[in-house]
Amino acid sequence: MSPSVTNKSDQPLRRVNRGFTLIELLVVIAIIGVLVGLLLPAVQAAREAARRMSCQNNIKQCGLALHNFHGAFSEFPGYWEYGFSGAPGPTTKLKLQSWVISTAPYLEQTGLFEAYDKTTFFADTVNQPVVSSPIPSMVCPSAARSNPTITKAFDPANGYNVDQLALAGLPINPAAFVRTNTVLGVSDYSICNAVAGNLLISAGLDRNGNGTIETTDDPRIKPDFEGRPVVMGMWPNPTVDFATLTRWATGQISDTGLLSNRSRMRDLLDGLSNTIMLVECGGRPDKFLLGRLDPSGTDVESAGWSDPTNQFYADNERAINYTNDDEIYSFHGGGANFLLADGSVRFLTESISAKVLVDLISHQGREVIEEF
Repeated sequence: MSPSVTNKSDQPLRRVNRGFTLIELLVVIAIIGVLVGLLLPAVQAAREAARRMSCQNNIKQCGLALHNFHGAFSEFPGYWEYGFSGAPGPTTKLKLQSWVISTAPYLEQTGLFEAYDKTTFFADTVNQPVVSSPIPSMVCPSAARSNPTITKAFDPANGYNVDQLALAGLPINPAAFVRTNTVLGVSDYSICNAVAGNLLISAGLDRNGNGTIETTDDPRIKPDFEGRPVVMGMWPNPTVDFATLTRWATGQISDTGLLSNRSRMRDLLDGLSNTIMLVECGGRPDKFLLGRLDPSGTDVESAGWSDPTNQFYADNERAINYTNDDEIYSFHGGGANFLLADGSVRFLTESISAKVLVDLISHQGREVIEEF
């Protein structure tokens, strides 16, 4: 019997599973890394564009609120309003508030407005639940901060001029209004109500060429209530000169309610579309310098939306995005959002000329402003 011959073709075929080599795996990982590297900046840019648009919408809501207030009262609110409940005396309550309190009903914050005790001042204990609350439309989504509130001491004689009221003859004791550990919700939007110092020099307004701004340098430069030469914006400073306060304190001015200084649309001689109303001052209460957190750990004290000191003079030679310590500052690359008095929002770049920025902050200079 002859041996059987097995045909190799009759044997079942076995599939050989061949895995990735190490080199192939590394190539795939490298390709994925390159793709992620290409896509990530685009995703981040898209997110920032969305945040910037949200910020523009927030500041526009503030503009609509201010316009609605003007429509109701034929004037804009004062950024700093103060007075007393009833006739001034040893037991009367101090009234002191920012423009946000007045416009709260138009910011869809009617509940906040009704809860706020208008017979006393913003830092008083009874108003703590209100002023410590954040207002969504006052916060930029791009802004970085460690805390949505700031805790500060309220001293009416330190930056609030209440001591001047006492010196003018009002029978009050400013120390009675001192409050400690006042908690305030912060805002990323502020009032730039004047231009001063180095920014005026950078804009070419030092006509005398002596390195110092003087009222003789330009017709728009006027002394403020402290005598500092500035170009005023559309928000007039409160009436705190001693002569006026004395007349008010001694009854020569009958109004003992809110003492303020308000502007009207007709006062903006440069045109509503050529006048800045609000600016970004983001990241407060943390202090930032050139995109970095200030290592000193000090807070920007004027951060509260209810605080009348949430305003400043622009006086830095680099006007945009140098610091948020009472200067124009945002977390949007290359510039910041600005609200104009006509209610429109513009993104002004860091490279804007100092002269154009001064012209935009000024409201009665009758300048012919170049494209911005």
